[in-house]
Amino acid sequence: MWKWKAIGPILLATVFAVQAQINVTVDDTVTYQTMNGFGAAITESTAWLLRNKMSAAQRTALLQELFSADTGIGLSALRIPIGASDFRLADYTLDDMPAGQTDYALDHFSSARDQLWRIPLLREICAINTNLILIASPWSPPAWMKSSGQLYRGRLNTGAHQVFAEYLMKFIQTFTATGLPIYAVTMQNEPLYEPYAYPGTYMPASQQIQLAATVGRLFQSNAVSTRILCFDHNWSDYAYPITVLNDPVARPFLAGSAFHAYEGAPSAQSLLHNAHPDKEIHFTEMSSGTWAGSFSKRLIWDATYLLIGATRNWAQTVIKWNLALDPEGGPKIDGGCNGCEGLVTIHTNNGTVSRNFDYYTIAHLSAFVQPDARRIDSSDTASDGPLTTAFRNPDASIALIALNKNTAAREFVIRWSNQLINVEMPAQSLATITWPGIAGATSSVWITRGDQTALLQPQSNPPAFHPQTLTINVQPEEAENAGAQWRLDATEWRAGKQSIPLSAGVHTLECSRIIRWIEPATRVITVASNQAAFAAMTYSAWPDEPRSFYFRAVALTNSVVLSWHDPRLSWFTNTTVLIHYSTNDYPDHTAAGTALYTGELHSVVHQPLIPLHTYYYTIWCTQNGSTFTNPP
Repeated sequence: MWKWKAIGPILLATVFAVQAQINVTVDDTVTYQTMNGFGAAITESTAWLLRNKMSAAQRTALLQELFSADTGIGLSALRIPIGASDFRLADYTLDDMPAGQTDYALDHFSSARDQLWRIPLLREICAINTNLILIASPWSPPAWMKSSGQLYRGRLNTGAHQVFAEYLMKFIQTFTATGLPIYAVTMQNEPLYEPYAYPGTYMPASQQIQLAATVGRLFQSNAVSTRILCFDHNWSDYAYPITVLNDPVARPFLAGSAFHAYEGAPSAQSLLHNAHPDKEIHFTEMSSGTWAGSFSKRLIWDATYLLIGATRNWAQTVIKWNLALDPEGGPKIDGGCNGCEGLVTIHTNNGTVSRNFDYYTIAHLSAFVQPDARRIDSSDTASDGPLTTAFRNPDASIALIALNKNTAAREFVIRWSNQLINVEMPAQSLATITWPGIAGATSSVWITRGDQTALLQPQSNPPAFHPQTLTINVQPEEAENAGAQWRLDATEWRAGKQSIPLSAGVHTLECSRIIRWIEPATRVITVASNQAAFAAMTYSAWPDEPRSFYFRAVALTNSVVLSWHDPRLSWFTNTTVLIHYSTNDYPDHTAAGTALYTGELHSVVHQPLIPLHTYYYTIWCTQNGSTFTNPP
């Protein structure tokens, strides 16, 4: 005989009638590179400014804000020029000699200039963040080692490979002795560019191959553990590091390579990774400034190419250029960038701080992605969806970086570990979404908007994860229950239009199209007897009124198709069926569908009267039989 039961309420989801769903799937079982850190550069200009134009109290407060992982944005990687860069108060190296003189014994090597400002500042920073890593890069060897005889332009002399290697080692040993161990060193900043107005050196790949072997052997024989990185230049010239790493002599001494972003695309890093998957990739320089356009334009570029692009393409660090500059983009002598900005601006008249664009973008990584985090898989999205990159921290928490570059707000679903949340991103905004790596966790959502109305601000009422499956646990106690069938006909579900046999055991339906859960979607239903299974559910006897089990259906267009199989209707003719729906917890008015039913599978299209609201519909459980009896 036929037996009918109203099951529920089970499933709750919100209708969005005008927008296709955008899904982002995060899978922390698929892991990629280990992250070393995020930060900026301590040039001489930066060090002098912080040490001379701020009071000790002002500097301490700023450094805590920048480098503390507990109370600040947690910067954890710094780049240090070896000698002068373009942001300097004078041209110098650590072994300068009068014109025409040399010092192959390095008797005149001295870190005295670094002891004035940079080393004291770095020691303050490392006291705040003990997980900090330092990557060092020379802009030029001492002039007496070069073909030009000066710090500008020229090449490293062929006969100077050994002494330059010793010069780099002495720099590392000196800094290590002051409590500043160097994680990695590159052999030349931007080796394919010869600047005419600030220190620089041209170093072709063939010469860097020879130098890598020389430096590597020297480091090995002196127990120097600092990693050696090749290249340190733009994505566009990725063939250079591939050539260097291809060399069988140089390759064993090289930990990896470093990239800049002034030309090319981050996909170059993946080309290098594919050629040498066992080698590290670091992103070590990109500056912003007054020339870079509006805040929203910079936000989209930075997130696309650096925060997301560089990390999705195997970068283990993301390091910006100057940490701090003054309002004029200095202090510095002529040469190099005009109009560059640091992460922060120090106002030299009173030592106060302004936070710039780069501060907020790098903080979306540094404040939430811990050192030694692993990048994990996050799905690519449609053209109108967010660009993403994701990480699993050592404490098992998850951080997802997402960019909505569209001029309209976007709502999307994050699916992780068979759970989901719904997140809304404003137009042209960058978000970091974090959550503990546990079931049912409440997320945190931090937003920076291109119109600057939100700058790394948390969203109120962040969503909690809910399961994205409906589980039915069937325990039939009567023989007649063995033929029971449970049917879900919500067409926007993956499980739509499936008949699920109610055999003993657990049945799981994945609700892949649900946009927002209001309540947990997992419900265990025990089918034990005619009434015991549903004693706690709400229903009423048909045909006086419909059963009062309802779930919230998802409409991705302006209509919802409802299908059902009701053999009772075959006993009647010219039957008008009232389909109850509501935007409240229970239906309070109806949309009518009129048809002649003969016990077959039928559908009706419901045109929602109030799009963008939640609607409730009925689901039935049927048992095969020849007669109908009302449910208890």
